[in-house]
Amino acid sequence: MVPFARAVSLLVRTDVVLERRAPQLALAMGLFAAVAQVVLHYGADVARPPVALTVGSLWVTLLLATLLAVARVFNAERDEGLLDALVLAPIPRTSIWAAKAIGIGALLVLMEAVAVPLSYLFLPADAPVPHLGTLLLALVAGNVGLAALGSLVAAVASAVRGREVMVPLLFLPAAVPLLIAALACSVHASSGESVVRPLALVLLYDAIVGLLAYAVCEHALTD
Repeated sequence: MVPFARAVSLLVRTDVVLERRAPQLALAMGLFAAVAQVVLHYGADVARPPVALTVGSLWVTLLLATLLAVARVFNAERDEGLLDALVLAPIPRTSIWAAKAIGIGALLVLMEAVAVPLSYLFLPADAPVPHLGTLLLALVAGNVGLAALGSLVAAVASAVRGREVMVPLLFLPAAVPLLIAALACSVHASSGESVVRPLALVLLYDAIVGLLAYAVCEHALTD
């Protein structure tokens, strides 16, 4: 049996090579982030959008972009018929979930490089600006939760008929608590309030999803 860390490293390296050869998903998520931020900003038709609206549009963009990644995270294995071979390989099944979660997280970081500057650009000149360090901390914690949940949902839906329908049905309701806590953390950061409580809720969500994925991932991939 290949050690967990070694298996995760090999799987992540494989995904990176595949994405570098054909970076459709990374480009699609980056373009989606830019278009979504512009549409949400101007579609609100507010001359001076409140900070909560601007930060909220950022988190909605992250949520929908994660859904885009989750729907395609196992595409390479499924198209080549390698998913069964991957499950039968002498590696921990949880390493498959962890590698896909790292891949989704990396794609979110690339997308945020586009979305975060745009969200700052759309803030009014005299509006309270979220502290960049606190916002980045909330984004990192939120990325962990979204990536862990997205990888788990992708694993559960990988062997289900109609997975294109199942993925949003499973992912979106489960991600709502994380979205609310992460949005509260970002808004508190801009108003000068303490972010300890909402950030603790985000971290608690991350821990629960991680433990849940560890418990059910092997059964989800093998059944």
